[in-house]
Amino acid sequence: MKHGMSKTPTYSSWECMKSRCSNPNNKRYSDYGGRGIKVCKRWNDFRNFFADMGVRPGGRTLERKDNNGDYEPDNCCWATYYEQRINSRPKSYVSNNPHFFYAHGSSGEMVIWNNQREFAVKFGLYSSHVTECLKGKRKQHKGWKFQWIK
Repeated sequence: MKHGMSKTPTYSSWECMKSRCSNPNNKRYSDYGGRGIKVCKRWNDFRNFFADMGVRPGGRTLERKDNNGDYEPDNCCWATYYEQRINSRPKSYVSNNPHFFYAHGSSGEMVIWNNQREFAVKFGLYSSHVTECLKGKRKQHKGWKFQWIK
């Protein structure tokens, strides 16, 4: 039975979730499947995932409430990137890694990131402008200010 949703953000989230947990060639596997994070049997079928989670709202991605728990209905919700950063596992190497930066939003949010291009894509910015801010050639970009973590 076809569901007609293979080109939707909801389906993409489902596919990425499964790949992170089951495909050792996925670049994020070590943070998910490699740590023992699994997808519940019910969600091996997209139709069940969709019945439980519904349509992925704009600006949100799939979040596990308990970062050590599996992908299952009681442990998942749709969350903003900012909400996910707050709930992410602590990374002890951040303060010693020169590639991480702070991003301060105009509404008071602050996130730590390590990839300028990825940050720009997720927040609708130009990566070249993020780089210019980090180099001190630009003060801000669309309300965001940036600073390297030392």
